[in-house]
Amino acid sequence: MFRFLVVIILLFFSIQAEAQRFMTFQPPGGPRKKITYSLMDEITLKFKGEKGFYTGSITHITDTAFFVNNIAVKPSQVDALRIRTGKDRAIIPRLLGGGAHLYLAVRIVNSLINNLNPIITPWELIICSAIIAPYYIYEFAVNTKIRVYRVTPYRPLRIVILDNNLY
Repeated sequence: MFRFLVVIILLFFSIQAEAQRFMTFQPPGGPRKKITYSLMDEITLKFKGEKGFYTGSITHITDTAFFVNNIAVKPSQVDALRIRTGKDRAIIPRLLGGGAHLYLAVRIVNSLINNLNPIITPWELIICSAIIAPYYIYEFAVNTKIRVYRVTPYRPLRIVILDNNLY
């Protein structure tokens, strides 16, 4: 009975499974800097022969093209990608800044519900300000580096499909 149940579950998952589709781009800097784009990721690109950049969300990926806001784009049509660097290292400043904002919000709501006076003590305000100020400096000064990388035959934009069919 147990084997039958396992076979049914595996058969169900194999029928429901779908191939993973994503795009990869490797900017200069070695294989560790590979950038992947999945469905619903935001992408900023420049088409060949155009001057400006176009930003949109990837809505669908097929074997030969990807769709940005439901507009088909072939990788050969892309001239350059604009990539915001440093967003992976922003976890600690975002957690600290978000935690300080959340603490202040909860403290204000608690003080208003319980009629506490003062709503926020001066020390709480100083400590939270000392945490929030570097957060905004980081977000708007350090974390806004935008790099433009040209798509070339040596650095192509590739569509990768990982199929799960084993037969």
